[in-house]
Amino acid sequence: MSEPATWQDTADGPKLMSLSPSANGNGWFDRTQPWETTDLYASVAGRVVVAAPASLRGRLPAALAAAQQAATRADAYAVGQKPEAYVSYLAGPNEWKKWFGGRQAKWAAGYTTPTSNRSAAVVVNSKVVSSSFLPRMMRHEFTHAASVYGTHYWENRWWLIEGYAETAEHGLTWDATSVTRRYVDSGWNGKLPGFGPANNASNMTVQGQYGVAFLAMYRLEQRFGRGEVIEFFNQAVRNGLDFAAAAQNVFQTSWTAVQADLIRFIKRY
Repeated sequence: MSEPATWQDTADGPKLMSLSPSANGNGWFDRTQPWETTDLYASVAGRVVVAAPASLRGRLPAALAAAQQAATRADAYAVGQKPEAYVSYLAGPNEWKKWFGGRQAKWAAGYTTPTSNRSAAVVVNSKVVSSSFLPRMMRHEFTHAASVYGTHYWENRWWLIEGYAETAEHGLTWDATSVTRRYVDSGWNGKLPGFGPANNASNMTVQGQYGVAFLAMYRLEQRFGRGEVIEFFNQAVRNGLDFAAAAQNVFQTSWTAVQADLIRFIKRY
């Protein structure tokens, strides 16, 4: 971790004069950690840690319960080893703007960011995430923490990464029609979205793209099973194989055929 420090030579030897929070760079080690800028209260249970500033301390018991349940679901979708710990932070408006650099899309309600090559942290925007929505948010973000920690490949894989977390969040019983149909019928280009919505995207676009990503992963798990989907994710996201190679290796089917099936499924859902 990079923390700028100022030292002064004294008669008794070097003396630390100041220590600043990490600079905001592109590496996980260059982003300001919440505990560097905010006094935090934390609740811990097993492998789950939930921390919050004093203003949100009252939400910790419910958040910890939601996080424990989310960890169980995320463990079932872990890629490689299960996380040593699931660490999450509840952010108020001020914390949301500065923790880990605070550079999030306007529509974002939470995010997961790597904190080392083997770990990731979750931040939840408490202003927009209600107590009733928190369990879903935790399931989604903890699945990211269990699958896209450290070094991974994300370019052109947005639908796979987000659809994977959406499947863990909702399970295979969620009816995605209401959040996806308008988007598909209003000019969807018929392609799996390789990149996320624009920073200022409308709610319909955001919900529609997430719905398409969910349905794609829903179909993959329904057709091939969770074990195969996890391995496909591992090869395409963690190991960086292109979809053609990963599909042939895992599904023994061409990616062209798999993708065509996904598109048909989404259009007629």
